[in-house]
Amino acid sequence: MNKIIQSATWSFFVVSILNGLLVIAKESYHPLKTLMINLTGHHWLTHGVVIIVSYILLTVVLSGIFEKAYVKDALLSARLIQGVICGVTLIVGFYLIH
Repeated sequence: MNKIIQSATWSFFVVSILNGLLVIAKESYHPLKTLMINLTGHHWLTHGVVIIVSYILLTVVLSGIFEKAYVKDALLSARLIQGVICGVTLIVGFYLIH
């Protein structure tokens, strides 16, 4: 399996969780939300930039770490699904509580 595919999959998993945590952080801590608004004009724009840059950087870093190895497509697919479920659960759980 191509190590870029592996690193991109793991990056997606991590960044999905980071996305959920960033939503919770900025909605819970007003100074963070204000900072994000001041950086780009809108907190969602800053949020998007943080997530995209994190994904790209993590993919590049992990591609340098991962060895070229055979990983089943099913494992990578499961990791993508798990990332989405974790991220959605964090966000929905936060908004259900608040």
